[in-house]
Amino acid sequence: MPAYLLLILLLLGLTSACGEDEAHTTPRLTEAEEVSVEGDTTPFQGRVYERKFAFISEEADSLVVIPWFFGARTMPEGVEREVKGWMLRNGGWDAFQEDVQDTPSTRAPWRILPTLTTRIVAGGDDLIESIRFQEAGRRLELGLGEMLADWSGAGGESVRFFAAGSTTPTQDLEGVVLDLRRSRRAVDPSPGEWLFLVSGNNFQLFLDHPDAVEQGEATARAWSRVDFLDRRWPEVTVEWTELRAFERARRDVPVAWRFSTPGREISGELEVGAVHLQALEEEGPILPVEGLFEVRGEVQMEGRAFPVVGLLRHVQP
Repeated sequence: MPAYLLLILLLLGLTSACGEDEAHTTPRLTEAEEVSVEGDTTPFQGRVYERKFAFISEEADSLVVIPWFFGARTMPEGVEREVKGWMLRNGGWDAFQEDVQDTPSTRAPWRILPTLTTRIVAGGDDLIESIRFQEAGRRLELGLGEMLADWSGAGGESVRFFAAGSTTPTQDLEGVVLDLRRSRRAVDPSPGEWLFLVSGNNFQLFLDHPDAVEQGEATARAWSRVDFLDRRWPEVTVEWTELRAFERARRDVPVAWRFSTPGREISGELEVGAVHLQALEEEGPILPVEGLFEVRGEVQMEGRAFPVVGLLRHVQP
């Protein structure tokens, strides 16, 4: 073999060996991890990612609501993931899923991962096509169809409405689903209440007030879809108009609400139906509260009245 060919092969071998050694001994830090390295005193800054689905169907004899919540919290050692699912049917709430698992660090901690009981079918841009749950003979599938509306907020949150369907061993239903995505620093407080309302196929409204309600009143923002027209309402006043004692948490919770924009282009009044409330375990005489409320009422929008049903996610830190 000519000497120059031997030299070329030797150089190629050294280059390959160096690349292989680097790939195995110098792991690349992911974008989602702020990991301290030698000489770096920057503390780890975790984030919380939320992906919440809320399906509502009025097809059955009674309202069917399926809130399905996915969360991820980044930590130095990985990502803690949580999945919670409930179903409102025949006037009562049933918690069908509550899973917590630790997973390795990843470049995309916000992506939903399957669990032992849950399978995810996803398309591009993290677009969820279906979520399937099966455990001990129970089966539930939530399928997302045509996107009806899509908004993005200044804080990076995403609000989408989809035509959707749910399937159980005994029932197939058509309805509408809310797909809510948002994130925050782990040290920031949890978001406040939010509300998802529907009236048939022609009206959907999502109302979100990120901060906790003070003295029974808060300033919120809302997104609506009416007869294929999408609107955003940047300032909505929400009031608790009736309270009821929740003895376990030693505080009052709302059972009736009123909301309106400053010019009353949109306004509504709601009353509670079936309630699923939880007092969180913390020290102190007054405990934090989280809950799911079935709500019913009427929304007035620019001279039109819509009888509405929906889901209110109640939070009191």
